[in-house]
Amino acid sequence: MNFKDILNFPSNNYDVLFGHIDNVVEKVNLKEYPSLIITGSTGTSKSVMLHQILLQLINKNTPEELKIITINPTKVELKQYRDSLYSYHKDIKMNIDSVDLLVNILKERINLFSEYNVSNFDEYNALDYKSLPIIVVAVDEASELLDDPNSEEKVKWIIDNCKKIGVIFIMTTSNIYNKFFTMGYNTIACIRISFDFVNSEDAKMTNLANCDKLKLDEFLIEVNHLYTQKKCNTFYFEDNIIEEVINKKSAIH
Repeated sequence: MNFKDILNFPSNNYDVLFGHIDNVVEKVNLKEYPSLIITGSTGTSKSVMLHQILLQLINKNTPEELKIITINPTKVELKQYRDSLYSYHKDIKMNIDSVDLLVNILKERINLFSEYNVSNFDEYNALDYKSLPIIVVAVDEASELLDDPNSEEKVKWIIDNCKKIGVIFIMTTSNIYNKFFTMGYNTIACIRISFDFVNSEDAKMTNLANCDKLKLDEFLIEVNHLYTQKKCNTFYFEDNIIEEVINKKSAIH
């Protein structure tokens, strides 16, 4: 299945199609299940999956409804999103060391809810003349981030509070031998996806069985409410679709 066709698939604003099983798509609403961790060895399509998620959300939401904060060590992979109308704030330069800044940005929402005597994102947006965008936090290759001994608690806090504050949190990493995984913090994410690992020991760290036996175009997905792991095939993806979608949506607005 071609990803271009997936962009035209009828779905709700926050529905994301991750892959397919015998041409039946695997769809999850990220507003309801807003935290996602993608693991796998280097070069196994983790970043491609991240692009596909971001592009589907952009394709169905305006820049007023959706904002994106990107964090990545190379500062290249996600540049198109930082330079677009969907960027949360072009003057905020997020990098792998700026998790404290990110947490402070998100805690501002909790303070705002308290000020208006509401408890969460949906209640605030239900108020007359109030509207906040969903914030997508995209962390591409979190190896350096997870090597920081204090970062795992901050990442856990973000995951725990995603739904309350109107955030979709997506993190990719090949670095699974750290406290975040050994303490099982990754299992609190609503959705866990894994591509191939080179051996079964690596696969065990992700809490997804058999992700050391996947083919190049396959991944395992587990969604909390389903309690089962599914093996899916990826969509065929061409890099030029990134600029195509972002430019098209930017031109409209």
